[in-house]
Amino acid sequence: TGFTSTITGFVNGETISVVSGSATYAGAATTATAAGSYTITPTAGTLSASNYNFTTFTNGTLTINTSNSSITVTGATSFTYSGLPQGPSTSTVTGSTGAVTYSYVGTGATSYGANATKPTNAGTYSVTATVAADANYNAANSVATAFTINKAALTVTADAQSKPYDGLVFTGFTSTITGFVNSETISVISGAATYGGAATTATAAGSYTITPVAGTLSAANYDFATFNNEILIITGGALPVTFIKFTATRNGNNVQLNWSTGSEISIKNYEIEKSSNGINFSKMGTVASLNSATGASYQKMDIYPYNGVSYYRIRSNDENGQHAYSVIAVVRFINEGIKVSPTLINNNKFTLTLSEQPVGNYNLVLTNLAGQRIFQKKINYTGGNNTQIIELGNSYLGAGIYNLSVIDTNGNYQNFRLLINNK
Repeated sequence: TGFTSTITGFVNGETISVVSGSATYAGAATTATAAGSYTITPTAGTLSASNYNFTTFTNGTLTINTSNSSITVTGATSFTYSGLPQGPSTSTVTGSTGAVTYSYVGTGATSYGANATKPTNAGTYSVTATVAADANYNAANSVATAFTINKAALTVTADAQSKPYDGLVFTGFTSTITGFVNSETISVISGAATYGGAATTATAAGSYTITPVAGTLSAANYDFATFNNEILIITGGALPVTFIKFTATRNGNNVQLNWSTGSEISIKNYEIEKSSNGINFSKMGTVASLNSATGASYQKMDIYPYNGVSYYRIRSNDENGQHAYSVIAVVRFINEGIKVSPTLINNNKFTLTLSEQPVGNYNLVLTNLAGQRIFQKKINYTGGNNTQIIELGNSYLGAGIYNLSVIDTNGNYQNFRLLINNK
């Protein structure tokens, strides 16, 4: 709106002071807003002078220059490996309405060349956003914004083992690793877990802790964050029956138990025993023996398995009152919405996380291997993702293995094995 003019042609040293009024202006310049060049057309308007006429009007030009834009990367800068491309991809732009693009590059020890595709693997990266120019604004680049894709956490759980007494140390320890994402499997892992605990040296009949450790386990996109103990059972004495095979397998929400024998002499019946901790067993059913000298096959369905880990064994009873046990079979019904960490406790407390579980009161019951109740606490869960720090109070807990039962409002159990190292 601030148009001006220059008036020339005065004589005898006169100046614009002899002129009154002002010019007015027309042309495209008077309505233009976009960047570009526009004609300014002056007209006489109210110009007046006693000795002069305003006869010639020369157009001018209005130039509207393009302005600078700015762009800033926004959004999260910390991600966890998911097997899919990840990284910041939002921004705030001032100025241009042009297309926004992103360039991702690895930093530090992470090798990832500048690329428009978000990175997938764990590592450190930076992203730069660019907005293209439009008719009125210049293009602009953001400052490089650092972000991280953290390794995903895996859980290593020792597999429960059992064997009859033979005077030898058990060596065939194995583990189950869970927590893989995007349908990945153990094939992305190299190395192997190693094992500690009393089970590695035990030879006498009894129950012994198997403690898995990372050993040489390695994975580019995973950390080995949680290690869960299990139990080695060494059963004593010679079996009065030859067990050929005993299996426990999930069948929907039930557990199918099958066992077969190589010979049966004066066997009265078989008792099916179940435990939530691999130590304390109770009878869940009885099956009569066929007393076949060449062996027989049997089955039993458990329609009420524990919500967690269920341990099973078969007890054979002969006509003379003697009994013996099969090896132990294990079935897991893991509720991923209930998590306890860490399971190796040094400071008398742990973290309980409930996610998408039935709303209501939950009971936490801690028992030792003798089944004695050491600690109990009731908490209220109102839904969603809830994390609480559970302190075991002033209870003195000697170093050893304990069983934690998390019991929901419907009476379902989720059991966790805790190794407490309090001194």
